[in-house]
Amino acid sequence: MTLVIDGKPFRETIQQIAEQANVNVWIDRQVDPTTPVAAGQLGPTAYESFQQVAAQRDCVVMAAANIVLIGRPGWVDMTAASILPSVRTLARVDIRWDLLTTPSEALAITTGTEAAELPALPHDLWPAVHWQQLSRPVATNLVLSQFNRRTQETQTVRTLEIVPAVDAKPVTRRYTTDEKLKPLIAQIDPTAQIKTLKSATAVTATAKSHRLISAKLLKQAAAKVGAGNKTDDRTFSLKLVNKMAGAAITQFAQASNQKCEIRPDATQACSQLISLDANNKTLNELMELVAAQAGVSLTFDDGTVVVTAAPPAK
Repeated sequence: MTLVIDGKPFRETIQQIAEQANVNVWIDRQVDPTTPVAAGQLGPTAYESFQQVAAQRDCVVMAAANIVLIGRPGWVDMTAASILPSVRTLARVDIRWDLLTTPSEALAITTGTEAAELPALPHDLWPAVHWQQLSRPVATNLVLSQFNRRTQETQTVRTLEIVPAVDAKPVTRRYTTDEKLKPLIAQIDPTAQIKTLKSATAVTATAKSHRLISAKLLKQAAAKVGAGNKTDDRTFSLKLVNKMAGAAITQFAQASNQKCEIRPDATQACSQLISLDANNKTLNELMELVAAQAGVSLTFDDGTVVVTAAPPAK
């Protein structure tokens, strides 16, 4: 997975990555969703893309219980601690609510209970959600996490008792068994308890430790993907809004390990602002699309992209 995104709001960018990767996502409500991000080239994995965007808002990323959590470190750890215990306990369902749904309405949807029968939550208007294959306790605790709360018993939502959420209580998570796993865990959290099972390794540690362990493992996986993805036939999906043409061409050239030379006769044209929405295009094709909008010509010459004024129309 590779994206090039510039100038879009934080939440919209996260949602675009989630849609392309077909994953569920939940964002900390204390993070401004409207702040523009200028992430440039994202990837090569969905996790790396999320992380690159999140870092611009001093946020972290953690995947747990079939949901990607993005927010302040403390909030992510607290929320993960609330949902990890119920990962393997109940059947999963699709959860959906519309734009401008209130937290109390969302809680009624996740629990499958009438709103009047549930504790009231602070008023807010939330964006639309469509989560696929989450257990109801997980979905319920996701709603409550926005108010630093969790259910008293993650196994059931029939008798809902809300208590303060904490992130320090150890929780158990399973990892694919690997010879490098135990040294990695020992380096991150020497107090973690490790149990080797027939088909996995069970690790009991705090949610923060699980986040750091998962981040390291996913970063290693991303490095392997990137190492095998160095040819110029890679395709990208991208949306640019009011980007200077010359800067866009230079960015794409650098991403493809090429130099960019803008000749004097093309300088004025390259200062124009362009907008672009493209899917599954190579970097060279993206440069050509930008050049067409700006009215310049490109020549690909031995590792250098030469930008010149377009010849006059005949």
